[in-house]
Amino acid sequence: MNADVADEVLKVSRLSVEIEGRFVLSNVDVSLGRREFVAVLGRSGSGKSTFLKSLVGEAALINGAKVLGDIKGPGRFGYAPQRAPLLPWLSVRENLFLARPAHIEKKVFEARMGELLALADLVGIEGKKPTALSGGMRSRVSLVRSFLMDSSVLLMDEPFVGLDVVTKARLHALTLTMWERTQSAALFVTHDIDEALALASRVLILRRDGTGFCFDKKLPFAHSAAPSEFHGRLHERLHGSLHERLLEAPEIRLWHKNIRESLYES
Repeated sequence: MNADVADEVLKVSRLSVEIEGRFVLSNVDVSLGRREFVAVLGRSGSGKSTFLKSLVGEAALINGAKVLGDIKGPGRFGYAPQRAPLLPWLSVRENLFLARPAHIEKKVFEARMGELLALADLVGIEGKKPTALSGGMRSRVSLVRSFLMDSSVLLMDEPFVGLDVVTKARLHALTLTMWERTQSAALFVTHDIDEALALASRVLILRRDGTGFCFDKKLPFAHSAAPSEFHGRLHERLHGSLHERLLEAPEIRLWHKNIRESLYES
């Protein structure tokens, strides 16, 4: 399933990545529509992170890597890697200003930064160093930085891996709130089916050998007239107990089962 051509912000054709004589990815095709939030699932080692790195040019920096194929997308991607540490010798404000695109005026960027910091409940910490913040606060600052990159496509590579359930749940809700205020599309790599269902409007599964996507489905419950309210209800269900999820959300149970089975078969 690809995006409508008129609504397309990213089109990847025949993408292949060869490292030391072995193809990590081979003939991957996918397109992304404006305002889509797409989760990318797959087994460990299937090439999910390499796929994102290929889009931003980082795969080519791997020693001996060859990147082939055609990528038509924005001139600038927003990119949030698995671990994007804040520079400890800079203040929060200085760390965030590293994301300022050259074409955005300083005053405009500062206004947007203030808006997102308020959404993240981080007002007043701009002058602090990252070492003075809690782990959850640093994660929220990193998330704000990702959304300040002013790109039509935001790439997120397991940005919440290793966080506790409560912190992760808060960051999921914050991600959706920030995303709804932008015109960005998002590609979000995760190993967590619940995370994919909580955030995405569409789910992709990369084959274990990296030869394209074996699963590409839009989630029928992902968008509503009041997306924030809807995602809030969905998020509560997904982060309740497993028993409550199965009893209260049969549609989520069915999608969870289908995605899990597709992962096993990928």
